[in-house]
Amino acid sequence: VGKYEIDGKKVWASVQEYSSKDEAKAEAHRNYIDIQYIISGKEYMLNANIDLCESMIEYNGEKDVEFFKPCSTVRVESSAGDFAIFFPTDVHTPGLKVGENTPVRKVVVKVRV
Repeated sequence: VGKYEIDGKKVWASVQEYSSKDEAKAEAHRNYIDIQYIISGKEYMLNANIDLCESMIEYNGEKDVEFFKPCSTVRVESSAGDFAIFFPTDVHTPGLKVGENTPVRKVVVKVRV
């Protein structure tokens, strides 16, 4: 668990462990593409085009994140070995439970655009 630089601030990875949740925040990033790879566990990831979503918490440039009101149009069940790629035009809501809350281990690779 932790943050690992791959190519300075251009490409880095965050290894995460958590329990899937009933609810999570919809988010988008302006400066990075997210590549989210499930190492173990399973979760739902929601996705929608940013043009269909309404901002809830304005963009934080230091953290490169903006939070949105729920607005998903696509729901994908992901488990060990699956990955999803989210571009700056994608509002995404990862970490949602599939059935019961379960432990999830994931790596998120951030690629600067």
